[in-house]
Amino acid sequence: MFLLNFRLIFFSPASGEKLKTLTNLQQQIAANRVTVAVKAETSYWDGRIKFRFYQVKEALERYEAALAFYREIGNRLGEANTLRAIGDVLQFLDRRTEALERYEAALAFYCEIGDDLGTANILQNIGDILQLLGRHTETLERYESSLAFYHKIRDNLGEINELRPIGYVLQFLKRYTEALEKYVAALAVYRNISIDSEEINKLQPIGNVLQALKRSTEALERYESAFLSYRRSGTRLLQSLIYSLIGTIVGVFIIIGIDKYYYYSASDSMKQNFKEQTGTNDLITLVLTTQSTLVAGAIGFYFVKRDAK
Repeated sequence: MFLLNFRLIFFSPASGEKLKTLTNLQQQIAANRVTVAVKAETSYWDGRIKFRFYQVKEALERYEAALAFYREIGNRLGEANTLRAIGDVLQFLDRRTEALERYEAALAFYCEIGDDLGTANILQNIGDILQLLGRHTETLERYESSLAFYHKIRDNLGEINELRPIGYVLQFLKRYTEALEKYVAALAVYRNISIDSEEINKLQPIGNVLQALKRSTEALERYESAFLSYRRSGTRLLQSLIYSLIGTIVGVFIIIGIDKYYYYSASDSMKQNFKEQTGTNDLITLVLTTQSTLVAGAIGFYFVKRDAK
């Protein structure tokens, strides 16, 4: 129950509560009043917090302590997650070979316990390290394996995030036809989950690969499709600006109505003061002029792009 309460508090929005809870738990650990499982979880999450605030040395110490505690109680998932976290710190320190060793050890545990998502994620981490080390063929193998696991568990975003780097590596290796297949596959997943902005990001590299393959006509088609997606985004921006202008105009009429109400109900001396105070009218004029200019610019951009289609 103590461990469950700790986890609930850590995932709550209030960071002050998290730090207070960790401090209390550390005191309990120092007095040896908690179980090894609580020691493991406390050390792990303390490491996460330390790393978040770039206290790298302290984070590494907490993770190493957590790893020892997890091993003591035989918690394989805890070991795997901690090894991956240690690998992240080592990668941050540019100690890539050591990071790779930790990731490979974590991979063995994820495979042992049958954690497909953990396996997919760590394979991606390993691929990233291998790419930085210039071991591109091995990078491709890890990315392809990660993609298979993401596909198995139907993690669409995971698939997309894996297809893109696979395409980059294949393109780097001048295996353009295969790279094109990956980019097209990623585009199909993007369209299935309706992410217009990301569709643009996928159309452009497809065009680049087609151009490298000297398939210029098809490349042009992809670039034009990306252009249309940009234009759709511009249309939504135009609509937002127009709605904003309409709202401002309505607000201005309300303000003018209130001013007139107070003007006609005021005494003669007060009416003179109203005439002398022109700051509100100047501000209204400035806001309307600025917004009208923005809308005009957006309209001009929209129609220029439409005519260029």
